[in-house]
Amino acid sequence: MPRGSGFDNSIKNYENEKTMQPENNRLSGQIYKNDKKANNWSYVKLKKNAINLTYILLSAHYYLHSVIAVAAVCSKKADIDYDIEVADSFLTKMKAKLGDRLEFSQRSSEKINNNRDQEAHDLAYQFLERSKIPTMHFQDGLPRLPIPKLKYTCQNYLNGIRPFLNDEQFDAAKKLVDDFRHSSGERLNRELILWYRRNKHTSYIAEPWFDMYFRYRAALPINQNPFLVWKPYNESFNNDQVFVYCSFLNFCRDANRTVEQFVKQSICLKNSTFQNVTIFNNLNAIDKLLSVATNIVISACRFKRSLDYNCLQPEVYHFYPNKSNTPFFRNICSRLPGKLAWLIAFLMKAFPLDMSQYSFLFNTTRIPVMIKDQLNTNRSSKCIIVLRRGYFYSLTVFRKDGSLISPAEIHASLEYILKDNRPVAENPIGLLTTVGREQWSLLRSQLLMIDGNERSLLTIDGGLFVLNLDELQSVDPETVGKSFLHGDGINRWFDKSMQIIVHADGLAGVNFEHSWGDGVAVLRFMEDVYRDISLNAWIKPGQPTDASIDCSEFVEKLEFKLTKPIEEAIKVAGETYREWCDSLMLRTLQYQAMNRKYLKEKNLSPDAIMQTAIQVAFYRLHSKFVPTYESCSTAAFKHGRTEAVRPATMASNEFVQALLGSERNFAQLRILLEACSKQHSLLVKQAAMGKGFDRHLFAMKVLAERRGDRLPDLFIDDTYRTANHFTLSTSSLFSDVILLGGFGPVVHDGYGIGYSITDEQLGFLVTTYRLKRNAQQFCTSLEQSLNDIRMVLENS
Repeated sequence: MPRGSGFDNSIKNYENEKTMQPENNRLSGQIYKNDKKANNWSYVKLKKNAINLTYILLSAHYYLHSVIAVAAVCSKKADIDYDIEVADSFLTKMKAKLGDRLEFSQRSSEKINNNRDQEAHDLAYQFLERSKIPTMHFQDGLPRLPIPKLKYTCQNYLNGIRPFLNDEQFDAAKKLVDDFRHSSGERLNRELILWYRRNKHTSYIAEPWFDMYFRYRAALPINQNPFLVWKPYNESFNNDQVFVYCSFLNFCRDANRTVEQFVKQSICLKNSTFQNVTIFNNLNAIDKLLSVATNIVISACRFKRSLDYNCLQPEVYHFYPNKSNTPFFRNICSRLPGKLAWLIAFLMKAFPLDMSQYSFLFNTTRIPVMIKDQLNTNRSSKCIIVLRRGYFYSLTVFRKDGSLISPAEIHASLEYILKDNRPVAENPIGLLTTVGREQWSLLRSQLLMIDGNERSLLTIDGGLFVLNLDELQSVDPETVGKSFLHGDGINRWFDKSMQIIVHADGLAGVNFEHSWGDGVAVLRFMEDVYRDISLNAWIKPGQPTDASIDCSEFVEKLEFKLTKPIEEAIKVAGETYREWCDSLMLRTLQYQAMNRKYLKEKNLSPDAIMQTAIQVAFYRLHSKFVPTYESCSTAAFKHGRTEAVRPATMASNEFVQALLGSERNFAQLRILLEACSKQHSLLVKQAAMGKGFDRHLFAMKVLAERRGDRLPDLFIDDTYRTANHFTLSTSSLFSDVILLGGFGPVVHDGYGIGYSITDEQLGFLVTTYRLKRNAQQFCTSLEQSLNDIRMVLENS
């Protein structure tokens, strides 16, 4: 054995140790305890060095014992003496050095421990979620949206139009469909399949659906942009506000009751939970608005950081959440490639959803362009846009290194904006986003030609989102709904992918541009933000701001220079928009005699019952059946958008006529109602699986238009146009965090109906134009229809 080689090799190879003795664990544990979750990397490095010294020490210790054991039989005493001497000396030095290092570590630990919680808090503050499964992990594994077989599309189309056609019209439609199927339809379907095979990265509907939205030339508010309103937050709102608002919705179902009557009644309410309930609490409007807006901005930015860093929880629909929404599921899926992970999730009845729309949730604006709009996204922007009294402010919320500024800095910056006491802007350019797209395109071009305006417009275009700070305080559901749906246009920018609107009383919601997405991403965003604020509440109501913060570092006023023609255009836009909004009627209905639990106990689909009630209500008022649209998401497929469900069926027609007939047989009505439920559930399932007919026909129609040939007779027939004139346009809102939600009618003589189904009640929000329909009459008819359905269920 060469002199000293044994000990030298022991030191050299200590890093290759595969096992640790108990004393090794005990000694190193003094330093390494609870290190896995530490975020201070310098401290981790220090502890690793100490552990390395521990390994060296133990290696010397083990080697020394080995030398002594061999000494009795080893003849090379000189080498043994040398190794023992070296090892003993090294052991002594290492003990001293390790002791010093441990002492230093212990001295440092107090300071480090004091900072560790803050640093861990800082890291936790930066991200809303730190998912084990990457956000886009399942994206490549998602199945593609299937193209239905042409014969099924044709048959389903005939089934969809039968309820509102007489026999003669239906026979003519059947002939057109048969001709289409065996001639031009077959050719177009074949071309669509070829396109589908060549473009495996997307769905057959994604591009033409974007194109359809971008070519839409009418104004965005009411026509396209929907809205959702959060329920009041636990911390940011007082409980009495929740109670007052919900009580008001029920109190005012009688159209003869007024807000003043409700105020007088509410002031007199007394009970153990809500003492001295009043509409106005002790906080002034600025404090309520400021705390809610600050918390929303913080949570929204935390959501965005999680999304940007691919650590937002993937969107997965768990059919059996107790079995699949578990740590085991997340551990398995995070370790597998995306495609295999999707398969495992599918086998566990967990269905990952498409998340491609999330890339347009932030920093995105729809740019008005002649003929066809464009979508612009600027991911480098670090600011949000704040709108107050028609003035624009840029609020930088991310530092140069990408980190989110502190709650105190956001809080102070928003207060700084709120303290700007300028009166309402004389020429608010937000009104320009309320006009038609062609006119707005020309006006925007004129704005860009003026020095300084381009920078302001590009800043707005690239901002994360628009935060609209309104001065409205109201518990009137009509006033609240109309504010979030359209407002007065002065404090709005409808081109933005997402506007977060906050009223002076703290009620908040989102109005979003519809071309980039169908609400899946927005609803997920709202649910995550709501829960985050409920858990954390970074800023409490009435909390004072930090006066030492220099808000000019974060806030910049965006100025615009206007010419006389542009000022005149703004004035005309304001007058036109006011008349348009006044012509829109909005009403709500909360029905508490039935709810989700009640309907499921009756073995009925709650969604089917809502749609059946809508059919009954319309027929009671207008004595006819009309095309009805219900949106159904196809997000289970890559780049899926929506498919149409046609709730007006022959089954629903039969039930409606039997219910409103002169004689009622409750047993027979129950059978008919169950048939409606089964038929509707089947249609929803088909649509969700991409087996509807509307999107397939739409894609073939687009192909025919792009070929430049004459459109097939099917697409120019009056029946096809009538089938797509949706007098009843409906959409369901299934979320525990949403108070209200709705949209405008899609045709001039139609109804826009958003509805919700909860364990407490059934809710509706109805919009229509006063000159054509009456939303209040429809809500009254709707309530009567629900009473009739409940009577059938109770008496059969």
